[in-house]
Amino acid sequence: MMNKNKVKKKKKLELNDKKLSKFSGSGQELVKLPKNFLHLGLCELRRDRIKNWTKVFKYGNKIYTQVGPESLNMYDKTILIDILRAFDDIENKEFKLKKDRELLKKVKENEEKALTLLDLMEKKGKEDGKDNLGQETASYYLFSTIKINFNEFCRKYVGASRGRRSNVIETIKRLLFTKTTCEEKIGNNFKEFATFHYLVDFGLHNGIASFTVSKQLRESAKNGLSIHYDTFKSIKSNIAKALYLFFIGNKNTTFSYSTIKDALGLNDEGFKNRELIKQGIEILKQSKFLKNYEIQNRTNDIHYILTYNLIDKDNKIKELQLVDDGNILRIQDFKTDVTDGDKTVTDGDKTVTDGDKTVTDGDKTVTDGEWEGQILELFP
Repeated sequence: MMNKNKVKKKKKLELNDKKLSKFSGSGQELVKLPKNFLHLGLCELRRDRIKNWTKVFKYGNKIYTQVGPESLNMYDKTILIDILRAFDDIENKEFKLKKDRELLKKVKENEEKALTLLDLMEKKGKEDGKDNLGQETASYYLFSTIKINFNEFCRKYVGASRGRRSNVIETIKRLLFTKTTCEEKIGNNFKEFATFHYLVDFGLHNGIASFTVSKQLRESAKNGLSIHYDTFKSIKSNIAKALYLFFIGNKNTTFSYSTIKDALGLNDEGFKNRELIKQGIEILKQSKFLKNYEIQNRTNDIHYILTYNLIDKDNKIKELQLVDDGNILRIQDFKTDVTDGDKTVTDGDKTVTDGDKTVTDGDKTVTDGEWEGQILELFP
């Protein structure tokens, strides 16, 4: 009995020492994302912009609808992830807004600041609670904001050259004006959640950018799924980035074509989608995220079988095996959701300009004019 117990204990220690390459990396290299919205295909994988964009995305028993003046693509999604990473690195300033009787009165009088505050609350969507104010109650909304030199954000997080920084501004505008609604089917009924915006506000003044998101988004990210930031940024293909985000959120190692197609929002059926998925998986293999993969043509559908690399405690990829039976460790053996990779940053998307001049002054470059946000004046 004593010998058996020792063997079991040794096996448990071995399991803790060995990780899939999908699940390695230090805490400083991680960024946490809301589980559904950034890991599923809530954007277009093609670069062509669609004006007056509406995308309906069905996954499980939920239906997501995104509406914006112009479509979001993976370039925009990547910059949103860059913004969330910046929120992890920079001290957040939190603030609270109340929708009370006095504010609504000022809104009816068309007071500019009251209209601005109401707009922020509507972009946030769901209220965070209610305050008792004597004989009445007022809904309140919680926000988080950061300030950063805009050129530092573009250089350190986006990896955008000076000539491409107007692209970043255009993406920020798209994120500001794109709203998302979620419905959940429960039996024969639908439960509708409050419409919200990923980015609630943005300001740029004297080269300093301010980003504002709802505290709910930040909390959702804290409870979400981790990705290895440098690995994600090193992937140069839109389809490979989308597959990376989807695979990170799953413990399965076998996926049908229809599952991947639906998860990525590839609505147009055809041979090109299959080639696109194969291309993305091959890029993930080249990046060492995958060790290998197999494509099987089964009677009901095409299936993709993934094999992840294993990594030792020094973060070196190798084929590690269990002591007792020699079986390769599998993905479901691990609870953590950390990934690894090499650091490379790239930028993309075609250059878009809006007529504002670019002013350069070394590291104090101010790009795309002085585009004022709404909340900026509240935080001197």
